[in-house]
Amino acid sequence: MKNIKSLICLSLLSLIGSASFAQLSDRINNPSKFKTGTRPIQGDMGVFIGYNTANIKLKPDSVDNGIEEITSVLPDISIKYYVADDLVFRAGVSTKKEKTLRRGTIDPALNGIGGLSRRDQVSVASEFYITPAIEKHFLSSNLLDVYVVATLPLGYLREKGEDNVGYASGDFVYKSMNKMSFAYGLEAHVGLQAFIADLPLAIGAEMGISGIGYRGEKLKHVESSSIGGVETNQVYYTFKNDPQNIKYSNLKSNSFNTSTSIRITLSYYFSK
Repeated sequence: MKNIKSLICLSLLSLIGSASFAQLSDRINNPSKFKTGTRPIQGDMGVFIGYNTANIKLKPDSVDNGIEEITSVLPDISIKYYVADDLVFRAGVSTKKEKTLRRGTIDPALNGIGGLSRRDQVSVASEFYITPAIEKHFLSSNLLDVYVVATLPLGYLREKGEDNVGYASGDFVYKSMNKMSFAYGLEAHVGLQAFIADLPLAIGAEMGISGIGYRGEKLKHVESSSIGGVETNQVYYTFKNDPQNIKYSNLKSNSFNTSTSIRITLSYYFSK
């Protein structure tokens, strides 16, 4: 969360301080006590930053007792182009990565596990999407803007995990898991933004429904062990949340999920 705040602050300072972008002055604001920004029109462009509230963490990343948890979530970052005063194309990227690392030396006197001396675990999950979208705007006010946006996210979901157990005798059990899924989806949101500070700057929010499908939703497992001089190796497939935990020699698994989403948005506009 701290990294996200830093990124947004640095982006704002850089954009506001840049002399290369022209201030928008195509339309004249109505006189008022509070200054409001000008509104982008056909031919103008913008930088869009959206942060999904579902990624807000109630507790920070931590390293404690040999357990390290790292979550890296970048906001949605897109470039916007006004094809018409009320029609906008935008395209960008979205990425997320979570990593958990556990390493420890086992005390058999405390755990009662005969001969077990160590265990190392690591799990990594990452997502990456390109996000083409189209916006339809309904208000012509220089203060508030209401629009609908349809997004077609395309990308991948990757998960990896390793579990390595060692014994005092030199025996070991090693397990790995890997999944690579193609991701596709459709999102529909209603957006509201306000032009502020007598600058081409807007803050707002988007709320709607997101549907994401995954092809290749199968987990490939590779296991090897050496116990008492007997070595074994096997490869099999599973899928998540299988109550029977059946192992397959071959597997086809796809899924599609829908959810509601809310994004906090920040846009900076400029003329070409």
